Amino acid sequence: MSSKRVELSEQEALREIRDAWAAFVAEAFVFRDVTASWWEAIHENSDGVALVSDIDKEAAEALLERLHLQAHFDTIILSEIERAYKPNPILYRRAADSLHVSPGDCLFVSDSTQDLLGAFEVGMGVALVRRELRVSRLPPPKGTLNLETLTSLPPILRRNRETGHLGK
Repeated sequence: MSSKRVELSEQEALREIRDAWAAFVAEAFVFRDVTASWWEAIHENSDGVALVSDIDKEAAEALLERLHLQAHFDTIILSEIERAYKPNPILYRRAADSLHVSPGDCLFVSDSTQDLLGAFEVGMGVALVRRELRVSRLPPPKGTLNLETLTSLPPILRRNRETGHLGK
């Protein structure tokens, strides 16, 4: 694989980044397994829901508004605001703190093993959703729950609420 070096001014680079985020926001979609009843089950079986994302603030606001997702999150932790990027443990601690729970009482769910690492480091349970568009080839942390779809999540949360164990 060959790589080419492209010289950009800071202003050009920022414009490219803004354009890329705008394209992402315009094309992003919610997977079919995330339905109104799924969200209802998530909220019934958890003490709070946090979004931890590396997306910038402006793009996050536009995306959450366009996809009507804002109301589903009790807290939103953005790398731009926290000045740290996944898998930096600071983000995951901040999410737990903002939900007023300990990291050990949290389950972090992602389709990227890279993103699970910081959550695992602070003591959160971790679950990997097996999506076709994998963004990391790293092996998941030991004890990672593997979810074929997000429809597997509500029963796991329900079992945890009833037994105190996430199970496998």
